[in-house]
Amino acid sequence: MDQSIDDQLKKVRRQTNVGVGDLRQFEQHTLVPIIRFQSTLIYSQVKNVLLAKHKAFNAFNQAEEKRIVKLLLSQELTLKQSLVHTVTSLFTMEEFKFFQKHELELKRQIVKMIEERLLRNLEKLL
Repeated sequence: MDQSIDDQLKKVRRQTNVGVGDLRQFEQHTLVPIIRFQSTLIYSQVKNVLLAKHKAFNAFNQAEEKRIVKLLLSQELTLKQSLVHTVTSLFTMEEFKFFQKHELELKRQIVKMIEERLLRNLEKLL
């Protein structure tokens, strides 16, 4: 029997049939697992932009590296869009419909969660 793409996505993310619920549930049951699953790609995307814009990124102290990452995520619209798409591309149809209803808030939350992950793991950007 063929599985639907939604079932395949849930299997890859090791997710059971949990509904989207409210924003908090969506964050915990959808965003966190996807960001964790896509972390290698996320680090690679940010690292590529850092190499292009800040060639000496690894020469800075940790406080300056954090400032640069925050600045990059606040000013580089193309990067932010790419990161959001990296996450939303793994949504089921139910999750995508929920995302569309709460798009502005969820886009901000996705970028915030990615920023926190990047700042906790700066060494992966070096």
